[in-house]
Amino acid sequence: MHGKAREQTEIAEEKEIIETSTIKTLLKNKYGNIIQSELKEQLENNIGNTEIEIIDNGNSLVVKFIRSERYYEIDSDGNVSGPIKLIKDKYAGDFTKGGILDGSENKPYQINCIEDLVTFSIATNRGNTELGIIANQFQDQYVILMRTLDFKSIFSYNDYTTKKYGDLNENGIIEDIKTELTNTNSDCIGFTPIAEDFYFSFRGTFDGQNNNIKNIYEKNTSNLGFFGSIQNATIRNLKLDGIISCNETSGNTGGLVGSVRNRKDNKLYSRY
Repeated sequence: MHGKAREQTEIAEEKEIIETSTIKTLLKNKYGNIIQSELKEQLENNIGNTEIEIIDNGNSLVVKFIRSERYYEIDSDGNVSGPIKLIKDKYAGDFTKGGILDGSENKPYQINCIEDLVTFSIATNRGNTELGIIANQFQDQYVILMRTLDFKSIFSYNDYTTKKYGDLNENGIIEDIKTELTNTNSDCIGFTPIAEDFYFSFRGTFDGQNNNIKNIYEKNTSNLGFFGSIQNATIRNLKLDGIISCNETSGNTGGLVGSVRNRKDNKLYSRY
């Protein structure tokens, strides 16, 4: 059997295993729900516990076949899609993409994955010397969002298992980046807003290109919002969907922006 034909046969077999296990899980559950532990049990009965990994993907579950490294997504109704490839970015976490982009209007910085977004946040919050991220308010510079990013979806990360960024949620435990950003326990702060401090506001142009930012969790920030603070900035074509915010802040709170410093009178305004 030729390589392509063999691959298609393997994919068909993998999907059949998942679909059969999913149906059994739905029938077994008295509420007709797909419970991760119950699905895991059904899959292990079919192929063994060393062959697969089940990942919580927000509103869905993802089954990874370890040997083939193929991912399949199961929605809440039991529909199976895939295989789905993780998008790999050689320069994940580098919005300059290897120095090719300079932030000009013709060569705007790019946000391709959650790692890029985290680096962007760190840069606007005075940088991090250990990670080699230089502080930047993006004065008169341009940043574009290349695709919709969902903090709960492994497909929005270049590597959802990386621990490169350390203790992002400040709970004293270094876990994988997806857990760091989505853990909503009381001791976790989640994602740090872009330019959290209004004394170091974002001052560039951010173009979402009609893409979405989904499922952000933030807590205990001085300015709560996707952008904490902006000044003389432009934000356009950006959609926010499913943001989870915990309003325990002494600062300003908004959806898109926590605070806006007016370019004319230099006064501070909140809830943007």
